Amino acid sequence: MDIKALLKQKKSVKSSITKLLKKTEDEIWELNNVSLLVRKNRFLELRTEIKDIFNSIIRSCEDRDEETYCTEKDDILDELEAVLVSIDTQLAPPVVNSDFEARKQNSDQVSVSSQLAEVKLPTLSLPIFSGATEEWPAFSNLFEAAVSNNQNLTGAQKLQYLKGSLKSDALKIVNSLSITNDNFEIAWKLLKDRYFNKREIVSSLMKKFINITPLSGESSTQILNLIDSTKEFLDTNSRIWFERTFSTDVIPKLDELLQFLATQARSITSSTSKRNVQKKVTLVASKAQSQCPLCNKDHSLSKCESFLKLSVQKRSEFVKSNNVCFNCLTQFHGIKACKSKFRCRTCKKPHHTLLHFESVSGRGRQTSGELSNSSKLSINAPVFKLASVYNESSSKEIPDNSQTVDITSCISNVSPNVEILLCTAVIRVKDLWGNYQACRCLLDSGSQASLITSECLEKLGLRKQKANIRISCLGSADTRTNGIAQIQFIPYFPSQSSFKTEVYVVNKIVGMLPHQNLDLSYSDLFNDLTLADPMFHKSSQVDILLGIDLTLPLLKGQTLSMGEDKPFAVRSELGWVIGGKASSFSPTLHVNNIHLVSDDLIHKFWELDSVPQTHPLTSLERSCEEYFKETHSRDKDGRYIVRLPFNSCPTQLGQSKQTAIRRLFSIERHLSCDPEKYNRYRQFMNEYLKLNHMIVVPESELDKPNSYYLPHHAVLRDSSSTTKLRVVFDGSCKTSSEHSLNDCLMVGPRVQPELFQILIQFRVFQVAVCADVEKMFRQIKVHEDDVDWQRILWRNSPEDAIREYRLVTVTYGTACAPFLSTRTLRQLALDEVKDYPLASKATLCNFYVDDLLGGAGSREETIQLVTEMQAMMKKGGFHLRKWISNEPSIFREVFIDSQEKEFVHLDDGDCKVLGLGWSPSLDVFRFTVVPDQLEATYTKRGVLSQMARVFDPLGLLSPCVIFMKILLQQLWQGKFSWDQPLPDELSSIWRTFQEELHLLKRVTFPRYVLKPNAVVEVHGFCDASEKAYCAAIYIRCISIDSIRVSLLTSKTRVAPLKVQSLPRLELCSALLLANLLQATLPALTVRISETFAWSDSKITLAWLKSEPRRWQPFVANRVAQIQELTHNVHWNFVRGLENPADCGTRGILPTKLEQCDLWFNGPDWLKSSTFPNEEFEENPQLQEDMSAEAKRTPKVIMLNVVDENFKVEVFQKFSSWNKL
Repeated sequence: MDIKALLKQKKSVKSSITKLLKKTEDEIWELNNVSLLVRKNRFLELRTEIKDIFNSIIRSCEDRDEETYCTEKDDILDELEAVLVSIDTQLAPPVVNSDFEARKQNSDQVSVSSQLAEVKLPTLSLPIFSGATEEWPAFSNLFEAAVSNNQNLTGAQKLQYLKGSLKSDALKIVNSLSITNDNFEIAWKLLKDRYFNKREIVSSLMKKFINITPLSGESSTQILNLIDSTKEFLDTNSRIWFERTFSTDVIPKLDELLQFLATQARSITSSTSKRNVQKKVTLVASKAQSQCPLCNKDHSLSKCESFLKLSVQKRSEFVKSNNVCFNCLTQFHGIKACKSKFRCRTCKKPHHTLLHFESVSGRGRQTSGELSNSSKLSINAPVFKLASVYNESSSKEIPDNSQTVDITSCISNVSPNVEILLCTAVIRVKDLWGNYQACRCLLDSGSQASLITSECLEKLGLRKQKANIRISCLGSADTRTNGIAQIQFIPYFPSQSSFKTEVYVVNKIVGMLPHQNLDLSYSDLFNDLTLADPMFHKSSQVDILLGIDLTLPLLKGQTLSMGEDKPFAVRSELGWVIGGKASSFSPTLHVNNIHLVSDDLIHKFWELDSVPQTHPLTSLERSCEEYFKETHSRDKDGRYIVRLPFNSCPTQLGQSKQTAIRRLFSIERHLSCDPEKYNRYRQFMNEYLKLNHMIVVPESELDKPNSYYLPHHAVLRDSSSTTKLRVVFDGSCKTSSEHSLNDCLMVGPRVQPELFQILIQFRVFQVAVCADVEKMFRQIKVHEDDVDWQRILWRNSPEDAIREYRLVTVTYGTACAPFLSTRTLRQLALDEVKDYPLASKATLCNFYVDDLLGGAGSREETIQLVTEMQAMMKKGGFHLRKWISNEPSIFREVFIDSQEKEFVHLDDGDCKVLGLGWSPSLDVFRFTVVPDQLEATYTKRGVLSQMARVFDPLGLLSPCVIFMKILLQQLWQGKFSWDQPLPDELSSIWRTFQEELHLLKRVTFPRYVLKPNAVVEVHGFCDASEKAYCAAIYIRCISIDSIRVSLLTSKTRVAPLKVQSLPRLELCSALLLANLLQATLPALTVRISETFAWSDSKITLAWLKSEPRRWQPFVANRVAQIQELTHNVHWNFVRGLENPADCGTRGILPTKLEQCDLWFNGPDWLKSSTFPNEEFEENPQLQEDMSAEAKRTPKVIMLNVVDENFKVEVFQKFSSWNKL
C-alpha cells in the first residue's frame, strides 16, 4: 500500500479514536460495567489497528519523516493507554489500605446459579484482579464459581469476562490472546501458573499478625507471629534479598530468618561508609545537549562559538542540512515533534531566538552561558533581579493593596539519568452544571497559594472574580493573575471526602510533568496501591496546583519506600501520591517553588502605629455577649462556670480522634529528640492533671458521640520568668467533615481597653503597680455539658497506653477563650464593685488580658488598691502574682507575714510591661534593640526583620521609626523582591542606621508625666514634609514653683505614593493630631484645664476657620472631620523651628535623637508662664494657595444668536399665523 493510502487510513482511524476519547471522557463516570467493557474492547481494537498503520507508514516513509511519525504514534498510544487505565480504575473497587492488609473475600458465600441468564452476569460485580498474589484465592474462587463453572457461557464469553476482570500485570499475561472458545482454558492456566504460589499466599495471610508482642512462652502461634511481623518491618531491599535466599515455594524456618537478619546487618555495617558527593547545581536556561553537531564538542549548539559567529542565514542553512530542530536546536526531531515550550524571545513564534532574522535587542537579557556561572542554589539565594526587569517593562504603580507571588523555577544538571517526580493526583472538580470533571493537580507544599489554569477554569465553566495579584516569574517579566475562583473537588475514585479551596487563575502553572515519559516498570512498583495519579509516569499537563493550605491536610503521613534511587509513595486523601527519584532521559532537574507574600501582612506590622478607634459591635458579637450573660454562673467557691458560645450546631463536627492520635505520635517523635523539652511537656501536663484542670474520661463515656479531640503542641517562651513551656491546644484542627471546633464557636467582642489607652493611663499614676493573673484561663470552669468538646489524648511515655482526658477549664487555642477569660474578669469586677470599688475600677480600666497595669496618686491609695485586688481576685478563684512597683516598699506592708512576697519584683533590673522595657527603680521607659550583624549586602526581608524588633506603641521613638518607614516605602517603590540584594545607596543608608540602633538603650522617657497638685494642659503639635507627617502630644503641668513638660505620645505616617501638595499633607497631619487627641484625652484620668493644637501651616489654620463646603472634597472632608473632633481645642500657629512634630517628619538617627531636646520637652516657651498666641494675617500667597483648593462652581452662560434673515424665511414659508 502506498504512503498516501496509509496516511488517509491513519487519518480515518485517528479521527475515530479522537471522537471515542472525547465521548468516553464525558461519559466514563456514568457508564456501567458492561458499557465500560465494550468501550475498552473497542479501544483495544483501535490501538492494534493504529499501531499496524503507523508501522506500515514508518516502513514506507522517508528517513527525515520517520521520527515525526514515531512521535505521533507514541502520543496516540499514550492517550489510549491513559483512557484504558481510567476505565480499569472505574471498574476496580478503590483500595487505600494503610496496613496493606489482604482483601479477604469469602468465596463460600458466593453462589451462582448455573441457570443464571447471561444478561444478568454483570450484576455480580466481579472483583478486579491486578496481579497481587494475596488477592488470587478470593478472585479465582469467585470467578470459577460465577464464570468458569457456568455451563451456559461459551469459552469466548468466559475469556471476555476474564479480560474485563483483569488489569495491570495480570492483564498483560492474557492480553495477547484473541477471544476464542479455545483460548479461555489457556488463559486461565497461565494465570494459575503465575499466581498460585503457596508461600506467597501464606505470607500474605499471616499479615494479620502485624501487631507483634513479646513472647510470653513457647508457642508456635507467637513464633509464627514473630517471623512474619519481623519480615513485615524489613526495608524493601532486605525483603528482596530475603526472597532470593529461598526457593519459590518453600516456607522459611525461624532460624533461617534470624540467620539472614544477622548476615544482612553485617553487610550493611560494612557498607555504610559512603562518600558524600556534593551535587553541583547551576542555573541554565535550556536543556543540556550531549554533543554539538557543528564542532562535536561537549556543549549545546546554542553555546557553540562557531555557530554564534555565523550569520542568521548561515545558521538557518546549517540547521536545515543537519536535521536540527528549528525551535530547540537539538538533533533528531523536527519542529512539529518538538516538545519544548520555549519560543523566540523576540517574536514569540516557534523558532529559536538565534534564528530570528530581525535585529534582536540584548537589553536585560541573560544567555544560558551567563546563567551557568551562577552560584550554588540555596533557598534564599537571589536568582534574578526581578524588580529591575519589572521597572524597565512597566511604569504602572502597584496599588497599596496588591499582593505579590514570587515563583522561582530552578533548573539544574544534577544527574543525566535522574528525574525527580513531583507529587501529582487526578481529582474530579465540580463544574458550573454540577458535574465532576477529571483534572490533574500538583501537590506543592512549597506554595502558599493554589492556582488553576485559565484553560481548566474555562472547561469547568466556573466564574472568577477580579484579584489584584502580581506574579513574579523567574526569567520573565512580571505578570498578573486573571482573577480568583472557588473550586470544589473530590478524589477520582468513589469517596465521601470533598474539599473546597480558593485558587488564583493563571495562564500556565508549570510545564509537562514529568518532563519525559518514564519506564512502565515504575508504574508496576505500585500495582497494589490505589494511586492518586495512575498515569504519574506519563508526561502530562498540570491543570491545578494545590498549595500548602491543602497539601498538608491531604497528606496522611504514611510513606512507602521502594528502595534507594526509586520513587516513594505517600498516602493521601486522594490516594497514594508518587514522588522522588526515577530514571529519565532528561538531563535537567526542575525545581518549582511558589511563594505568596501579601503586602497586607506588612501593613498589619504597622497596625500598632494606627490611632485606636471604637467600632460598634456586630450582631454576632452582641449575640455572644448576651449568651454569656444568660449562661454564666458561679460555684460554691465563687469560681465562674461558662458555656462555650457556639455559633452553629456542633454536631456537624465529624471524626477527630484519628487526627489527634496522629498528632500525638508526631509530637512524641519530635520531643524524643529533645529530652529536656519532653520533661517540661510532661511537667506541664502532669500539673494540668494534678490541679484537676483535666480529668480522665470514664470508660463508659469513651464512645460518647458528641465530642471533639484537641491536638496539642508546645510553645516555648524563654523570656517568661515562670512558664518557659506552655502546651497549646489546636481548636482549628479540621475533622472528617472539614469543620473544626473553632469554626463552630463565636470569637466574641473585645471587652478591655486598647493597649494604647492602658499605657497612656499607666503614665498618670504617681505610684504604679503591675501584676498578672496566674493561669487565668484555667481558673474558669467550663460547663459539664460542654467539656466533651474539649477532649485530648495523652500519655507520659510512648510505652504507655493512650488515655482520653477532658479539659474542664477554658482552654488555650479555642476561638472563644480570650473572650471568655476577659469577660469573666470583667464580670467579677461588676459583681464585686460594692465591696471593692478601687479594685473593680482598676479591673475594668487597667487590665490587658491577664496583665494589670494600674496605680494610684498616692502611696496610701495604692496600698488600698493592692489589698482590694488580692481580696477580690480570691473571691473569683483568681490569684495575682509577679507584683512590680516603682515603690516596692508598699508590698512589705500589704504582704507582711505572707508568702506572696516571693512573687514580688524587688531588684533594680528592668522588666517588661506589655512589651515595653520599664525600670521600676528609675521609673523610666527604656528601649533595648539587639541589631543583627552588619552585612555586606542587605535584602528587603532582612531589613524588615530588623525593623519589626522596634516595639514602640506610644510613638516615643517616632523620629527614628519614621526613618525606617521611609526606607521601607522606598523598598516598595523600587519593587525589590524579598531576597534581592539592595542597591549600594540603600544598603549604605540602612547600614548607617543599623550601626546606631544599639544606642537607643541610652534614650529614656519618664513613665510618670504629671506633677502632684498641678494644673494640667495638653498641647498637640502637627507638621508635614514631602516624605512624612507627624502628630505629637505633650503634657504641661503647672505648679506653684515650676512647670514640667513631657512627651506623652506621637504618631507618624509616610506620605502616600500618590504625590500630594504640601498644604494637603499639612492638613493630613492636622487630622492625624485630631484623631490622636480623640484617642488620648479619654484615657487621661486627670482633669485637663485646656487643650491646644499647634500647626506651622497658615493655610491649614485658615481652612480650619472656614466652612468646609467652600473647598474641594479632599480638603472639605478633612476640615469637617477635624472641626468635629476638636471643637473644644484651641488651634494656634507655631513657627516651624519651634515645632517638635518636625522631628517626626524627616527621620533622624539614634545619636541625634539623644540630643534632640525639642522632641523630648517641646519648645522652650512651654516651660515659661506665658506662650505665644500669634495671629497671622492673610497674604497674597496664602490667598493663592487657598484658591487652588476652592470648590469649582460651574457658571451658566446664555448665548442668543439672532439671524436677520429669520423673519423673512418664516414669512415666506407660512402665509398664516395659525399655521405657525
